Amino acid sequence: MPSTLQLITGVCFAATIAIVAYRLGLLSPSGAFAAIVVGACAFGVGGWRAAAPLLTFFATSNLLARYKRKVKHNREVEKSGPRDAQQVLANGGIAAVAIVAEALWPDHARICNVAFVAALAEANADTWATEIGSASRGPARLITTLRPVPPGRSGGVTVPGTLAALAGSAVVALSALPLLGTDASRSLVAVTLCGFAGSLIDSFLGATLQARYSSVDDHYAESPRIGFTLAGGLAWVRNDMVNLIGTLSASLFAIAALR
Repeated sequence: MPSTLQLITGVCFAATIAIVAYRLGLLSPSGAFAAIVVGACAFGVGGWRAAAPLLTFFATSNLLARYKRKVKHNREVEKSGPRDAQQVLANGGIAAVAIVAEALWPDHARICNVAFVAALAEANADTWATEIGSASRGPARLITTLRPVPPGRSGGVTVPGTLAALAGSAVVALSALPLLGTDASRSLVAVTLCGFAGSLIDSFLGATLQARYSSVDDHYAESPRIGFTLAGGLAWVRNDMVNLIGTLSASLFAIAALR
């Protein structure tokens, strides 16, 4: 179990980063609070080894969010602007649970650490794929049918976005090498591939179960709007739920691969 000093230091570190992110417009008030919770779990329980992959995800995903912002300004996305609590927990909630489980059941520390890193690897893979793919000049293709769809539409994949997903997963896995411990090279490959696989699950759910809305003039949206009707998927399956399932899938894949 972590010491009291480590827990206090972790909470203070997480709060500092969340406040700075809020002041920079990266997080909403609710998002900042959720980030403190997730960060406190990682920093306070896992220490600097767990902090490294979480900070890697947070830093790179927010840097890419600014990439070609004008190009992506009119893309069809469900949420824009600062991340709220739902978005933070959808991307970091599974990782937080995994690292707390590592402290509660130290005999299963390796499995819990792998699940923690895989969840963040998937979140980073999905973010990189979305940011790079939605800025792509060419059309995306629906992952289920390969028919062309506008870049940025849920379930749509592009070659640049797919390559970015693999790279994003690998970057987080590399940052977590000290946490992965023994047989780190095998864990590195497994976590990278499981994070990437989780992002594909995310895309598949985005193309099949995630709610899609359309208007009479054939405009598209991923959240209910005036004049829009449900055109596919399930009304209660939104982007945040899909992201949560993606991170959970990556964690379960990694646990199965490295047991």
